[in-house]
Amino acid sequence: MNFFDTHIHLDATEFDSDRDAVWQRAKDAGVVKAINVGVFPERWEKILSMATLYVGIIPGIGIHPMITGTVETLNLDKMQQLLQKHRFRIIGEIGLDSFYVDCPTDRQEKFFRAQLEMSVQFNLPVALHIRKQHQRVLKILDEFGRKEWGGIAHGFSGSLEEAYAFIKRGFLVSFAGPLTNPNSRKLQRIATELPLDRLVVETDSPDLPPRHLPTTRNEPAFVIEVVKALAEVRQEPFNLVAEQIFRNACNLFKGDES
Repeated sequence: MNFFDTHIHLDATEFDSDRDAVWQRAKDAGVVKAINVGVFPERWEKILSMATLYVGIIPGIGIHPMITGTVETLNLDKMQQLLQKHRFRIIGEIGLDSFYVDCPTDRQEKFFRAQLEMSVQFNLPVALHIRKQHQRVLKILDEFGRKEWGGIAHGFSGSLEEAYAFIKRGFLVSFAGPLTNPNSRKLQRIATELPLDRLVVETDSPDLPPRHLPTTRNEPAFVIEVVKALAEVRQEPFNLVAEQIFRNACNLFKGDES
């Protein structure tokens, strides 16, 4: 059975000592595709090289809201130039996050809008990062007058109504390690009520390891644990859930095969 981890950071320094082994373990577990999103401009080209080195890695490019307080705006020009020259396949991770008090809202929104414009220009899907800003993100998306964005609401933490709002705009809703926490009742209820054909899973490696695993570093191989949790809370057969969410993620890049 094949699995698709829709959000990883294999370029992170936490993997510098054993990156090859980490991806090999993922492949051994059945993970055949993974989206490596971009966070820091200085790592964008590393992500590109990893996509060549590791079969199945889908490269993303983006400026995370957590660094918008200090990152230079000229990196938006660099991003534009790299998109013109190289085959990044998703914009992200980008968005808004009220947790980062040292990143003013106006700066976050400036970078968010600029990167959304690049998504439109290059016709690429978007990987959204949102904390406590779901309504604001929806409003900004609607400013573009685009009915179908295409993309992923990563590590979803909003309400059921907000999840449906993102689905209406063409996004898939992604669940990560927190779904494995028995105390995540609200998240589990949302995962139960949403249509299966609009769901995907992720690890957000090296962050958010599944609750029951004795590790502080997450890996793409552990995405199967999120699939198990999703099937369990939905009370649906594991194989049915696994096959459908794999298909959902693949369809995001339909017609864009490498």
